[in-house]
Amino acid sequence: MKHIINISFALILFTMYSGCGKTARSLKDFKDMNLTENGIPLTIKVPSGTEITEDTTKRVLNLVEKGIVLKGNRYHIRAEKILKEYQNPGLNMGEIKDARLALEKKISHKGEFDDVILEEPQGFIFTTRIAPHGKTYHFFYVSIAEGRQIEFTDYFSVIEKNTEEDIRLMYESVKQGE
Repeated sequence: MKHIINISFALILFTMYSGCGKTARSLKDFKDMNLTENGIPLTIKVPSGTEITEDTTKRVLNLVEKGIVLKGNRYHIRAEKILKEYQNPGLNMGEIKDARLALEKKISHKGEFDDVILEEPQGFIFTTRIAPHGKTYHFFYVSIAEGRQIEFTDYFSVIEKNTEEDIRLMYESVKQGE
């Protein structure tokens, strides 16, 4: 009898513990976040508690006008407003997406390119392989806002080892700005 009580108690604790810190894993649980005051003129969906920090990595190299990182639980995205002189001349989102896909296939900085698992007119989800991490998931999505080219990518996916579900959710969350 004591053994049954211990098992019951353990199950109750496990149920309580596994429910703690649970994060939204569906877009319907995400909230709108307007990025305009952070230099990106779009609204996207983010999980509660998402924080924004400035990303100066490419700005120092004069490649982007503005870069930010959005970080939440299992949600880590980079958003960049491209400098006008580096934008696609006609702001053709298909051409921008195709050029980025070709670049990822040629010289992916995220590991050895593996496969495209979703391709749409404005973006794609793909996998890479990098030792010792194995297969990792990534995404790219382009949008045009106020005549400016805005690019969204996953951030730190190799380190954080995002699942395909995580990446698909991030990808869909940035599409909500359309």
